[in-house]
Amino acid sequence: MTFSTVVVVILLFAPASILGGVVPHKFCKENEVQSFEVLEMSIEPESPRAGDAVKILLKGNNTVPIVNGDLSYLVEFKDVDLVDDKEELCKRADCPLPVGIVEIDSEQKLPAFTPPGTYDLRLQGISKEGDLLFCIDIDLKVKILDVGKAASKAAKSALKSIGIGRKLL
Repeated sequence: MTFSTVVVVILLFAPASILGGVVPHKFCKENEVQSFEVLEMSIEPESPRAGDAVKILLKGNNTVPIVNGDLSYLVEFKDVDLVDDKEELCKRADCPLPVGIVEIDSEQKLPAFTPPGTYDLRLQGISKEGDLLFCIDIDLKVKILDVGKAASKAAKSALKSIGIGRKLL
């Protein structure tokens, strides 16, 4: 699973009540007509670390029924494209999407080698006819990994995998 897939999945599948809060986002183009108006977007945790699972929820007002389409995402770090991919929208939402308030959610695990910093994420919904449903830009801030905690967890896991429990002798 790629970094962007993880980010998208996280953003799309967690209920707003358990998320860290509404995340600032901006529309890709001001005043662009979109049939899915994003009302709220949440990310949990708001500032993940390498190896964390990230949950993302989009809540919006859908103005036309959507039978199928794609969810595309572009992830950049320091002006370098890391991921440019898409997947079926209906893997992240119950299709057909009815007219009215709709939630699209996702969860992804960040790779253990994800460097800290701000990642630019562009998330787009595109109908099967090729019409833009929505387009938002998000800044995802990844915190530095707590190396001591990660090393301790890895060591415990390694010892457990070879059958060494709490007592070494």
